[in-house]
Amino acid sequence: MPQVAIGLLVTLGFALAALLVHLGSASRVPALAVAGDVDRGDVITESDISVVHIASEGGFTHLGQSDLGRVVGQTALVDLRAGTLLTTDVVAEGAVLEEGQGIVGLLLDPGQYPASGITPGDTVHVVRSATDVPEAETAPTDPVIARNATVSAVEELGGDQRLVSIVTDEADAASVAAAAGAGSLRLVMVSR
Repeated sequence: MPQVAIGLLVTLGFALAALLVHLGSASRVPALAVAGDVDRGDVITESDISVVHIASEGGFTHLGQSDLGRVVGQTALVDLRAGTLLTTDVVAEGAVLEEGQGIVGLLLDPGQYPASGITPGDTVHVVRSATDVPEAETAPTDPVIARNATVSAVEELGGDQRLVSIVTDEADAASVAAAAGAGSLRLVMVSR
C-alpha cells in the first residue's frame, strides 16, 4: 500500500510540473482592449484603449498593438465595457446616428478651426460670424448655431483645408448646413 501511495504522489508531482512548464512556456502577445466603458456611437480616442497581454494560443479574435491606428477615430457599433478585447467587428468608420441626430459636413479653411487641429471625438460649438448675417436681418444675439456637437470625421484637403463632419441635434444640423454656404462658420473646441 505505501508503494501505491508513493507512486500516486510521484505521478501527480510530474503532472503538476508538466502543467507549470506548459503554462510558463505559453507566449503572450499584446492586444488592444477598452480601458474604460465606451458607449455605442462614441468615437474612440487613444485614451479609450489599453494594451493587454493575452495567451497566443487562446484562439481569440483580437487586434494587436500595431492596429491602434485602425481603431482610433472609429465609432463604437456596440456598448463596450472596460477590458473588452477590440476587433474590427465592433468599430466602424463614421458616426452611428441616434434618433433625433444629424450629421453635417463643413469645408473649413485655416482660421475656421483651431490651429492645434481637430480630431474625431472632439466636442465643438459651431459659431456664425457677424459677417454671415444678411443685410436685411439684424445680427443674432447668440451666434452659436450648434452646441456640443461631436466631430465624427476629419479629412485633410489641399492648402490646409479640412472637411469636418459633425454630429449634433437634427435641427441644429439643418441650421448648420443652411449657414455653411456663406463660409463664415467657425468651430470652437470646448470641453465635454
